[in-house]
Amino acid sequence: MSQQDQPKSDLIRRHLEYLRFYPNSVEANYNLGLAYLQAGQLEEALHQFQRALELRPAMAEAHINIGGILFRQGKLEECIQANRKALELSPDSFQAHANLAFALLQKGLWEEAADHCRQALEIQPRFAVAHYHLAMALHRLGRASEALHHLDEADSLGFKADPRIRSEIQQGRAHGEPS
Repeated sequence: MSQQDQPKSDLIRRHLEYLRFYPNSVEANYNLGLAYLQAGQLEEALHQFQRALELRPAMAEAHINIGGILFRQGKLEECIQANRKALELSPDSFQAHANLAFALLQKGLWEEAADHCRQALEIQPRFAVAHYHLAMALHRLGRASEALHHLDEADSLGFKADPRIRSEIQQGRAHGEPS
C-alpha cells in the first residue's frame, strides 16, 4: 500500500470501527460511503449510501452520490432516477440539477438537459461547467447564439473548452441560425 493510500484506509478503518458501536448511525454510514468513494471503492460506497438511505430515506445527498456512482458505472438510466429522487427531496439541490443535466446530455435529451443546467445556474450562476453543459445542449438544439453566450460565460469563469467546439458552434450559426 502506498503512502497516499494510507490516509484513505485509516479513514475507512475509523468509520468501520465507529459503526461497530453505532451501526444505525446515518451519518457514520454516509461518511463511510464518502470515504469509500474517495478511495475509489465504488461498490462499497454504493452499499454504504444505500444503508444510509435505509436509515433515512429522505437523504438527498445519498441519492446524489448514488447517482454519481451509477454514472461512473455507465448506468445512465439509474443515475437519472437517483438524481430525480434527490430533486424530489431537495428541489433546490444544485448538485442534483447539475448531475442530472450531465446525464441527460449523455442520453441526448438536449431540452431537458438545458432546463436542468438553467436551474443549476439559478442556484450557482458562476458554475463554469454548468454554463459549458448548457452551451452543448443549446448547440445540439440549434441555438448557436445562446450556446456561444454560455460558452463565453464558461470561458470567463475559467473553463477552457476545446477551441474546435467554439468553431463547430460558430459554423452551425453560419449555416442556419440567424445572428
